[in-house]
Amino acid sequence: MKSKKLGVLSHLKRIPPWDEIIFKRKFSESYEEYARHLYASFFNAEKAGVDVLLVESVGRSGIGLAVMDRLTRASGIQIS
Repeated sequence: MKSKKLGVLSHLKRIPPWDEIIFKRKFSESYEEYARHLYASFFNAEKAGVDVLLVESVGRSGIGLAVMDRLTRASGIQIS
């Protein structure tokens, strides 16, 4: 079976140094930066050939609520 090409968008967590991760984007501690670059990161991950994109969630308060709304809309599924 062919291994999947992974992408990771991280806010606070360390991104593991796995060979399968072909796209990495680590955001600073700012939710504003996360929100501002989220869709561009989706586009760049797709352009890089990512099969599965792992995205770290954030707290659902303040701008974090807007970030989680964007993640929910982009995923097409309900995130709990």
